[in-house]
Amino acid sequence: MKLKLGQLATTQSGVNFRSRIEFADDGNALAVQAGNISTLGELLPATLTRIFEPKLKEKYLALEGDLLVKTRGNNNTVAVMPAIDTPALITSSLLRIRVDSRIALPEYVAWYLNASSTQRRIQATARGATIKMVSISDIQNLEIDLPSLEKQETIAALGKLAKREHALLTDIAQTSHKLIQARLARIAKQND
Repeated sequence: MKLKLGQLATTQSGVNFRSRIEFADDGNALAVQAGNISTLGELLPATLTRIFEPKLKEKYLALEGDLLVKTRGNNNTVAVMPAIDTPALITSSLLRIRVDSRIALPEYVAWYLNASSTQRRIQATARGATIKMVSISDIQNLEIDLPSLEKQETIAALGKLAKREHALLTDIAQTSHKLIQARLARIAKQND
């Protein structure tokens, strides 16, 4: 079955800060920005900035299971919000998608949106001369294939394993490169 994303989820843009986001030791929230999402579609909680926001508005908060979409640039990666203890405020560089879990699994929708074919479709709707931007209506009107919840669960689990495999292969390649460079450096220092 095909459904428009707007039929199975609500979409909200992030809060627009009037000035630079400043770190606050005694902050009551975390700012979630596009840079906190890896190219693999993982939110990196350790990179979130603690801020003080006197008027935390519920509509700008990201909850566990919400999808966070990068709206600017050539990469509109989607991450699933993990559970965190501090309120997380989404910034204007992101859209929050709250999926109706009776219809679809957030992990499946994230996988689907991150698929290269879907990313091309999203990019085709982006507007802007220098920095491309995707609108809420473009995201809401995006049609997605929606199999049964059981199939969604299987696809999401396999997608998660594929991400893990990619991360492990990247780590192996980086470690191998470092070892080769160290060995070559030792050889270079040896006297003939």
